[in-house]
Amino acid sequence: MAEILGGRYEVIAELGRQPGKRTYRVRDIKTSDECILKRLSFGEDMAWEDVQLFERETQVLQALYHPAIPKYRDGFEISLSSGQGFALVQDYIPAPSLAQSLTAGRLWTEPQLKTLAKQLLDILIYLHSHSPPVIHRDIKPSNILWDEARQQAYLVDFGAVQTVISGSTRTVVGTYGYMPPEQFGGRSVPASDLYALGATLIHLASGQNPADIAQANQRLQFSNLVNLSPGLIIWLQHLVEPGLDKRLTSAQAALRELNNSQNQGIFHSQLSQPEHSKVIWIEKSDELEIIIPPVRTQGGGGVAGLVFLGAFALAWNSFIFFWTGFALLAPFPINLAFSLFSIPFWAAGIGMAGVVLFGFLGQVRLKITADTISQTYELLGFRKSGTPPSPRSSITKIEHQVRYYTKDSDGDRVTVQPELTIWAGTRQYNLGGKGLLSDPEIEWLATALSQYLQIPLNVKDKSQQP
Repeated sequence: MAEILGGRYEVIAELGRQPGKRTYRVRDIKTSDECILKRLSFGEDMAWEDVQLFERETQVLQALYHPAIPKYRDGFEISLSSGQGFALVQDYIPAPSLAQSLTAGRLWTEPQLKTLAKQLLDILIYLHSHSPPVIHRDIKPSNILWDEARQQAYLVDFGAVQTVISGSTRTVVGTYGYMPPEQFGGRSVPASDLYALGATLIHLASGQNPADIAQANQRLQFSNLVNLSPGLIIWLQHLVEPGLDKRLTSAQAALRELNNSQNQGIFHSQLSQPEHSKVIWIEKSDELEIIIPPVRTQGGGGVAGLVFLGAFALAWNSFIFFWTGFALLAPFPINLAFSLFSIPFWAAGIGMAGVVLFGFLGQVRLKITADTISQTYELLGFRKSGTPPSPRSSITKIEHQVRYYTKDSDGDRVTVQPELTIWAGTRQYNLGGKGLLSDPEIEWLATALSQYLQIPLNVKDKSQQP
């Protein structure tokens, strides 16, 4: 004989079981409708936080009216053989979860992914528009149902839901791999749901759990695992940015950027140019020009480094000058031998002087037209080509090497400068490094170029490698 809960709900099947919790598919005896019943039992294995979350879920669901969220139907206390408990009843959605589609080996195509993303963003816009915002905090494949026949998504299981007061929360809930960094610290904001949505979409496109995907500087390195357009990859990167200041800030903004990627093929950067930066970004309809001014205009450590190098170069070249002078006064062939011996030292001295001169007076110009990419170095009105021009169509990769520290052969700590490299086939166009740009400037340029060129950004952080 089937178990009857609350004198009204006949158990059809048990769907899930956790300590103190049960989820059932039931039939409402009064209406004959199928429902989902979640039961929380009081017992030794129950934490007080479970009661708080269950009560919050019940309260929140009663205030939600969205066609893609199973409607609240009933809530009551329940008597069990093990003691008292609570029950929550919702509409039953006869559709499998995305986790089941992943288990079956399905990989979602780009059009399917965009359709799903738009529907879920519509749900998040609704939730986050409440006052205070309602944050799901546990968006993942198992909590999203997909009705293939209707092409309709449903967001379920609000057991971790939080209403935000004063902009943040302090309870740690969620699922590893889909949780943004701030949620590990007990803080959740609307953008936290966007990270979980991005991680879910990446899982659907790659077939790999985000927890198993390699990271660099806390960023998921998924671009080589999916078969998606550069525009959609960049959009996903914006969703799963580890820093709140760089992540898309709202579901409305995320939906707007997703539509822009389809209609215009461009994204507008969420990362603005750092304050006091002198870099010039000139963007026209079919052309981009980036001018990196001399280090002397940047201020800070770059100028101090140039001054030190200039003083060292002066001392070095003075020593080599006197060395060569005295060598020439020596008898032949000693004078010839010593003069030849000094040539490599002259080359090093002249090279250092050139670096100092360029740092104070030279600038770098990168130009990307509809057809080509080119780079020139300019000093006192003279221009010298850097890497030869390449077809724009050959640009395949943008790399951002984060500053890191290593040790030399003597065990001394060595700083490796950050770099930004654009790859066009086998040719490299380098920006930054050697004190030309600060870390924030390189990060800004890397993100902006990735968005402009519609090419995924590859962040390399050797300090994170074992």
